Amino acid sequence: MVNKKALLAIFLLALLIRSFPLFIGSMTGPDPWFHARMSEMVVEGQAVPEFDSLSMQGRHYSYAPLFHTTIACFSILSGIGVINLTPSLPVIYGAAAVFLAFAFARRFFKSQSIALFASLAIALMPLHLMRTAAYARPDSLALLIVPAIIFLIYIKKFSPALLLTIALVLLHPLSSLYLFSFLIIWMIVARVKHLDFNFRKTLLIILIGSLVWMLWLYSLPYSPLDYLSSVSLESSENAKLLLLSIFTFFTFSWIFLVLGLVKSEARKKVFLLSWFFFSLIYAAFSIRLAIFLTMPVAVISAAGLGFAFEKTRSAFPVFLALLFILGSMVAFSEASGTGFFVSLPERAAMSWLQNTPQNSVIFSQWDRGHPLTYLARRQVVMDGYFEFAPGLSERNDSMKVLVRTSNCLKILAESTRWEFDFFFLHKGAVESPVYKHGILEADCNFISTVYSSDSARILSFR
Repeated sequence: MVNKKALLAIFLLALLIRSFPLFIGSMTGPDPWFHARMSEMVVEGQAVPEFDSLSMQGRHYSYAPLFHTTIACFSILSGIGVINLTPSLPVIYGAAAVFLAFAFARRFFKSQSIALFASLAIALMPLHLMRTAAYARPDSLALLIVPAIIFLIYIKKFSPALLLTIALVLLHPLSSLYLFSFLIIWMIVARVKHLDFNFRKTLLIILIGSLVWMLWLYSLPYSPLDYLSSVSLESSENAKLLLLSIFTFFTFSWIFLVLGLVKSEARKKVFLLSWFFFSLIYAAFSIRLAIFLTMPVAVISAAGLGFAFEKTRSAFPVFLALLFILGSMVAFSEASGTGFFVSLPERAAMSWLQNTPQNSVIFSQWDRGHPLTYLARRQVVMDGYFEFAPGLSERNDSMKVLVRTSNCLKILAESTRWEFDFFFLHKGAVESPVYKHGILEADCNFISTVYSSDSARILSFR
C-alpha cells in the first residue's frame, strides 16, 4: 500500500510540474498551434484533411495522421475544445511515463524501492519535461509509446507490441526509425550473448512496421526522397548533443547513472546496457534524438541510487530529502522556463490580422508561422511544417535576406516573389540588432507600420 501511495504521489508530482504552462494559459513552443489547427480540421471535416490552405501558402496534408486524429477523437468524446485539449494531453501521457519507468525497474531489479527511484527520476528529468510540459508533439507521445513497445517485447507480449508499432509509424515515423534500429541491435546482442529471444516475432514487428511506413509514405503526393530537407536538419533541435547537455538535461540523474553503470546490478543487465549505449550513440547525432535516452537513464540511475541507499542507509533519508528538494527545484525551474512562447499581447497582434482581407499573405520568422496561421487564419509564407514543404529552401533563404537587408529593391523583389501583404515581427525580432539594421531600417514607400505594441509590430507591403 505504501508503494502504491508513493507511486501515486510521484505521478501527481509529475502532473503538477508538467502542468505549469497550463496555469498561465500557455503552450510550449510553436508546434502545438499547428497540431491544434490540424486537429480542428479533423473535427470539422470528420476526416483527415487532404489540403492545408494556410501553411506555406497552401500545400497537401502530408503529416502522419494519428496524432491529429487522436486529439480530435478525444475532443469529440469529451466535449473539450481542441485548443484546450492540445496542451493538456502531453501533461497526462508525459506523467504516465512514471508508471512505465516503475515497471521497467521492478522487472530488471526486483526491487520496489529502485522502481520508485526510477519513477521519480523520470518525473523530475528536465529533458523529459521539456518534451511533455504542455508540448503537444507526436514525438512527445512517442516518448511513451517507444519504451512501451520495448517493454512489451522484453516480456514477450508481441501482439500488443505489433499494434503499438503500427500506431507509432502512423504517429511519428522518425521515432519508428529509432525503435527499429534498436530492435536490430537488440537482436544482434541476443545472438552474440545467446540470450533467450524470439528473433522471428521481433523481425516480423520490424517488417510490418516498415511496410506500413512505406505504404503511408508512397500514398502521399510527394516524392519520398523529399521527406527530409536541409533546412530541417539545420534547425537548433538537430544541433549536436554536447557533453554539457548531459548535465543540463538529466540534473542529478547523471551522478547516479555513473554509479549505476559501475557499481550496481545494472552493469550485469545486458539488455539494459545495450539500450542505454545505443540510445547514447543515437543521441550523439542531435539534441532532438536525445529524448530516447530518458527511460534507460531513469532506470539505470535508479539502480545507482539504490546502491547508494544500501551503502548510506542511516543517513540516506536526509540525503534523499535533499536530493528531492534540489531535483524539484531544477524541474520547476525548467517548467517555468517553458513559460509563454507566444505572449498574450503577441497573440492579440496575431489575432488583429483577422481584420485583414481573407486572401492576405503574411511573412514572418518561421517559428511564428504556426501560431500565426491559428490566430490570424491567414496564409503564411513560412512555418515549421518542413516535411515535403514546397520551396522550403527558397523560402528560408528569402527570410534570411528580408531580415538582414534595408535595400528597398531587394525587399520589393522578395515581397513580389512570395506575394505577401504583411510582415509580422515578434518582440524578440523588433529588439534584435539584425532586424534593426535590416528591414526595420528600410525607408521604402511601399512599407508602412499598421500595428505596433511593446510585443509585436506588423508591417504592410501595399
